[in-house]
Amino acid sequence: MLAAAQGGFGAVGRAPGGLVGFFYRRGMRTVPRALAWASAQAVYVGAWVAAGELSTGKRRLARVGIVAAAYGLVPTGPETPEPRPARTPAQPRTGLAGAAKPVAVAASGVLLMVGRHRLRNRWLAGLARSGHSRPHVALAVRMGALALVISLIDQAIRSTDGPS
Repeated sequence: MLAAAQGGFGAVGRAPGGLVGFFYRRGMRTVPRALAWASAQAVYVGAWVAAGELSTGKRRLARVGIVAAAYGLVPTGPETPEPRPARTPAQPRTGLAGAAKPVAVAASGVLLMVGRHRLRNRWLAGLARSGHSRPHVALAVRMGALALVISLIDQAIRSTDGPS
């Protein structure tokens, strides 16, 4: 993986296989960066859900702290994305075209939000019904793991997007 970060792959000169190769071939800058971003998402989601166990004032204070911490880790500065090559008429459009793409993105976001909310309520009710001593903490672990997987899938999909 160190060779991938340095831009070379030994004497053979080919891309690595496995998960590293998956992200490398799809334009993800580095696998550690993708994993770090997904892990941060999982921690934030878990902390947000676990705060549901606190009293109203403490919960609000904890969630303000979570938002502040998330804002502090947002990448800013001189790093800019690599410019995409200009599309020539000979290059066919790939993916969704026109107004269909924003509609599909918005619809998938709404579906994910509704599905995650229903799953969270179902898991919380099941944990409380079974008499779990700290259902919000157990739910936070589950939702954090789910957020990790969803974030990695999202990054894989975004890295496969061609020029739009």
